[in-house]
Amino acid sequence: MLNAINAPMKERKDPKSGNPMNIIQDLYSAIKSEKYTNIDPNHAKFEKTYLFNQVFEKRKDIALANLYGILKPEFEEKAKQGDANAQFQLGLQYLSGKGVAKDPVEAEIWLTKSAGQGNANAQYTLARMYHEGQGVPQNYKAAVNWYTKAAEYGHKHAQHHLGMMYHKGLGVEKNEQTAKKWWGRATLQGYRVDEDSGSETTGK
Repeated sequence: MLNAINAPMKERKDPKSGNPMNIIQDLYSAIKSEKYTNIDPNHAKFEKTYLFNQVFEKRKDIALANLYGILKPEFEEKAKQGDANAQFQLGLQYLSGKGVAKDPVEAEIWLTKSAGQGNANAQYTLARMYHEGQGVPQNYKAAVNWYTKAAEYGHKHAQHHLGMMYHKGLGVEKNEQTAKKWWGRATLQGYRVDEDSGSETTGK
């Protein structure tokens, strides 16, 4: 069903491919095709809705990648000047590969600079990198260090994950009382935690 859209998608790599008008153009062409003229109207409606969602998601990803690429020089300039927020954003770009070639080493460098200036989001992101071994060697002690810093700033996701580290004894001596303390703080900010398993039971 999406062949007519998927094929040209691979060729549209210039910034113009992220233009929101492409969503309308592709969708219009697809739903006007003969495929939908001789089938049950209800089924056609379902197919077209699915098609719209697929096109939107693809175009959204391209538009965001292009936007990150456009903003990178500005982030980079400010990051080099010591702006913690710009350092965090640049680190995220290198970590995700949006607008730049994915580079965990560069991500770690810029996130560390930002985290060192007290940016809780950078601290949390670094902690997750070390916790999961995301582009860097897995290091539970480093993860606990950065989770702690972010948690002390009031970052609820860091508080939740720090509680898990204490609950499981990862990178730190197992301590249920400390685990519950951090889970409690996260809960007060909207997190609900299953204290038996240390698992998250709701979204953000």
